[in-house]
Amino acid sequence: MPLAITATTGLLIGIAATAFVGVFGPYLAYFGSKRQRAHERELAADQHEHERQLAADARLFERRAGAYVELLRHVHNDSLRVARTHPIISFGEPEVPDPLPQDERLSMFGRIAAFGSQGVLEEAETFARTVNEFFINASTLDRVRDTESETRELRETLEELRGKAREAIEGLEKRIREELERPQPISSRAARGAIES
Repeated sequence: MPLAITATTGLLIGIAATAFVGVFGPYLAYFGSKRQRAHERELAADQHEHERQLAADARLFERRAGAYVELLRHVHNDSLRVARTHPIISFGEPEVPDPLPQDERLSMFGRIAAFGSQGVLEEAETFARTVNEFFINASTLDRVRDTESETRELRETLEELRGKAREAIEGLEKRIREELERPQPISSRAARGAIES
């Protein structure tokens, strides 16, 4: 008799389980799929955000590269002006190029401030300070030709500044090459806001 109770109990349990699955199965499937759909939406949103970030990074890279090319054009013009102003050895008076127009310089520095890295901005400012100091001393040399000692001292200062300008331009070019070879993702919200617009 115990076997009959066990078989009857098993039969009742089977019937109850079938009824349970039949009644509650659709509800369980609905809630399970609802959770899966929410997870899929979250993954899609994350993918969209990632793609948006990649596009913003690409726009920043293009703007930064353009600003750096413009910066290098200005820097090389200034470098040529420094090299040809009061050279130690010259065969005739070398033609010193004119400085680039002020509005172009302001536009270029604005683009560098907006899209350039802090390191490139600092390197560019170092170069600009050196060039300004060079031309202040060159202007003084043009006006002061009273004594040979003053002239010699100013020429030595110009050569020292010419060397500093070469070092500054080399540092700037190196920094720019490194940044453009290994672009970094956008790190600040301010830069991200400027790029997305």
